[in-house]
Amino acid sequence: MAISTLFPVTIGDWPMYQHDAENTGFSLSPFPDSLNVIYNLSYDEILNTTYWSLQASPIIADGKIFIAGGGWRFETDVIALDENNGSLIWETDLPLNYSKTPFITVNSPVVSNGTVFVCYTSLLAFPPQSRIFALDENTGEIIWEKRFFTCSYYPSLTISDDKIVIGGHFTYLLPISRLYVFDASNGDLIWRKTILGYFESTPVVSNNTVFTATSCKSPMLISLNFPVFSRLGRVYAFDLDDGRKIWSTRIAGHVILSSPSVSDGKLLVPSTNIIGLFLWNRRVTALDVETGEEIWHYRLIKTVYNACWPASISTPSVGYGKVFITDSSGFIIALDENTGDMLWKSEIIEDIESPSMCSAVPPVIADNKVIVASLERNEIITKSEICMFNVSNGEKIWNMNYGNGETVKPIPFAIANGKLFINVIKTIYVYG
Repeated sequence: MAISTLFPVTIGDWPMYQHDAENTGFSLSPFPDSLNVIYNLSYDEILNTTYWSLQASPIIADGKIFIAGGGWRFETDVIALDENNGSLIWETDLPLNYSKTPFITVNSPVVSNGTVFVCYTSLLAFPPQSRIFALDENTGEIIWEKRFFTCSYYPSLTISDDKIVIGGHFTYLLPISRLYVFDASNGDLIWRKTILGYFESTPVVSNNTVFTATSCKSPMLISLNFPVFSRLGRVYAFDLDDGRKIWSTRIAGHVILSSPSVSDGKLLVPSTNIIGLFLWNRRVTALDVETGEEIWHYRLIKTVYNACWPASISTPSVGYGKVFITDSSGFIIALDENTGDMLWKSEIIEDIESPSMCSAVPPVIADNKVIVASLERNEIITKSEICMFNVSNGEKIWNMNYGNGETVKPIPFAIANGKLFINVIKTIYVYG
């Protein structure tokens, strides 16, 4: 597999969601066979306040950890910590004006060329609003900000070739979305495209092409029996420089929330199709990046009782010629990257008794190991573990509980410089 050359990734760092612009989840960092806690710090300790991290995974670059969170009750929105000991380097309160616009969601920041980029979204404002901020990596000072008029809960920013790629939809009632590309140096709009469907996944960039996928059914209204236009999600490919549409296609699935990934000329798209009240069809479809034609697909059929809306299959992670996915029934599955054949399947949670949120945290890969979250829940998450598997045969190498009894949210992990970084609601944990 090849890591994208369009984004300057330092070996060992984790500068964006799923590591790189292709969402591979693959790190070149060495990684131990077992982990111990190096340190864990609560945000009460760091900031003298309760800090709500929402969906934001930690991002690691240039010896620092960057975390975005905050909310209308807090005076801090983005912080930078020392990677080695967790000490606070800087904190920034963004001018979000919560009293007028309830900006309540934030996803993974991105670090590129000495700048931290973070996007905040309001799901309640009308018209829908999102704002991107560019901060100095060393001081947290705001360099520029940009407002655009879409909202989505799940997508993170992607950066490639000094261009920011992000998207969202206008309302949960109508399947109309927009894809934006901004200049990373000043926030100027380069191009935007109106596309059909509900945009809720992080876009990917490979070989100067932007790939994105949309749902045909509203993610927030999926449990209601509203009419839908089809059982097919939409996948688009655009030229990164000018927005020219290269191809578009349809794939089976009402909902695409987990983000696609790219490897070795294939776009890997996870989707979920609601067949009936108790039957969900989940699949990963591999498309040719140049034509959009299907190469292979892998399908699972599970009862809804063993499903966990909204993410039933994780973002596919790719490494060592294999595609790794976690499924909401509590398994990690390794597929052959070229054929889609299942190579091995291992249970993450033993004797699962309730729906699992394993699929909400994508696998991360380093040093011939794949690390996943074991999350079992009823009304709240009741069991949380880190599990490490051998990429060759699926043998479980090591596992341990994390969170120390604290409420855990399904926030993506990060691997950097031989360490695993996990953000929960009130604490950051660093293992090595």
